[in-house]
Amino acid sequence: MKLSKILLNLLLILSPLSLKAQHMIKVLDSENLRPVAGVTVMGDSVRLGQTDARGQISIVEKYDTIAFTHLRYAPEKLSSKEVGDTVLLVSSDHLLPEVKVTDLSPEKKEQIQGWVDEAAQQGAADAPKGLVNFDFFKIFDKRGRIDRKHLKKARKVLEEWDEKKVKKPSSDSKGSEEDK
Repeated sequence: MKLSKILLNLLLILSPLSLKAQHMIKVLDSENLRPVAGVTVMGDSVRLGQTDARGQISIVEKYDTIAFTHLRYAPEKLSSKEVGDTVLLVSSDHLLPEVKVTDLSPEKKEQIQGWVDEAAQQGAADAPKGLVNFDFFKIFDKRGRIDRKHLKKARKVLEEWDEKKVKKPSSDSKGSEEDK
């Protein structure tokens, strides 16, 4: 009897240490209040897990902020005080796209673009010429060397043909003058 009291007291003392406070959260769609499965839950930048098919997740530890993210919903970041038993997520279809506001009129943009183009042309004109252009990888490009050799030969042949065509009409015109 005395032994059973000791064991019972020991069990009562140690039981709170093994039990941690669990907080069950249900994540629902704000429109139709249906559970949202697959919502990633983060507590202070630590991944806590994902909601199940019933939209529920059990959080064991206490965090300052809890974030809920899902591809089809806007991300929600709440402080631990704001998180109750239920969290509603708003569909990303209802979010407005990002808007970029500038104070430049179209005429001003064209003027600035003109200045940029003028500066680019001036900079290109002032760039030093005659610098050696070296491509290290051309050294190892055997196929490229063969292609360049063939291209050189083809250009040479075409230039020879052009020279023959130019010479031929000039010789015909001289011959026709002699006939007169």
